[in-house]
Amino acid sequence: GDISRDVNLITGGDGHTYIAWAEEWPALNNISEVRLFTEKEYLCRSVSNTVISKEGVYSPMIQLSSDKNVNIVWAQGENGKPKDIYYKKKNPVNLSNTPLSDSSDPLIGFDGSLTVNVAWVEQTADSGKREIKVARSTDGGNNFYYNNSISETGVDSYCPALATYNDNNIYVAYKGGDSIYFTRWSFLFSFAPPESISAGSQSPSCPVMLTGSNGTIYVVWSDNGDIWFS
Repeated sequence: GDISRDVNLITGGDGHTYIAWAEEWPALNNISEVRLFTEKEYLCRSVSNTVISKEGVYSPMIQLSSDKNVNIVWAQGENGKPKDIYYKKKNPVNLSNTPLSDSSDPLIGFDGSLTVNVAWVEQTADSGKREIKVARSTDGGNNFYYNNSISETGVDSYCPALATYNDNNIYVAYKGGDSIYFTRWSFLFSFAPPESISAGSQSPSCPVMLTGSNGTIYVVWSDNGDIWFS
């Protein structure tokens, strides 16, 4: 039979619910695909290419843009190759395109009306350490002009959190080594150098982040039975 996993759920600004997940058929040559259910159409359909490989598809995340288009990202591996990050509004696009590095844990968020931000973890082929990468599109996902690493060089970095607020306010927090790092999109059209925000914390968990209605940024994590807040 089939196996459903990695479910993600949002309620869009149009008042409807959208559910994405990975569907796998182990008995059929490990076929897998990303599937989407839309309450508005009451329809379930495949949104990825069908993958016939044990690597398969993972971790779909969805967001609804202001023009009511469903935007979805996921990780996908095929034929023994490391996973890449795919984005789809109309047709699947390979954003990471790193055949020698494994990509995972995609996130997606909008700042403004149609600016798409995608973050993920990239495991570098040379050192084996992980870094946080971000791709950014200002035309609703048609073209991604920014695609770079934003994490501290040489620090094993993973489990990112992504938050946005209005136009051009994009924030990323992540765990690097034994610290929580934070960076934001700057007016120089790049991300500012990351800074540690977890002074005094010894073994932090992965961070959780959101922005308040007034633009205030909140980051929380746990450490040795305590909750830390920045």
